[in-house]
Amino acid sequence: LMVSGPGQALDFVTSEAELNQAIADANSNLGLDTITIAGTIVLTGDLTDISDSVIITGTGDSPTLDRGYFLGFDANTEALTVRNLTITGEYNSDYGVAISMQNGDLTIDNVTFTYNDAEGKAGAVYFFASDSGHDLTITNSTFKGNIARNEGGGAVFARMYGGDVTVTGTEFLYNEAGNRGGG
Repeated sequence: LMVSGPGQALDFVTSEAELNQAIADANSNLGLDTITIAGTIVLTGDLTDISDSVIITGTGDSPTLDRGYFLGFDANTEALTVRNLTITGEYNSDYGVAISMQNGDLTIDNVTFTYNDAEGKAGAVYFFASDSGHDLTITNSTFKGNIARNEGGGAVFARMYGGDVTVTGTEFLYNEAGNRGGG
């Protein structure tokens, strides 16, 4: 079992296949689940889309999603929390390379985003809320060397209709955008 919910056991996810299965399990297990990543996972394809609320957290020494040039976490759910991870070297021909969140609350805590590259907008994080009341919260994180080649948001691109964006204790270093803001 790779997903923990109320009363469930927890194993650590250590491979791309396990991570995709854990996301699929969380999607089918209604309610908030937790997926814990240990070690480095090198992506060879896009991850399974997230459709139910989940916390994705790293544990141990430097948990990392690395390279692969594929889309990281793509979510359309009420809430996504990502914490204690490094996400590096991802590539997408569209937007939101490391995390793409639509129509829900996104919380990022103690995450390092480095050298993620999008042809469109949002080199690292894309946040879109078509209705009010959804928040983006980023704490104690680092965005370094992320690129949005043709549009805005080298590090973060947020388009929302209401809700709050809160950023605390976070560094933005050497992020670039082809248009409208590197940070």
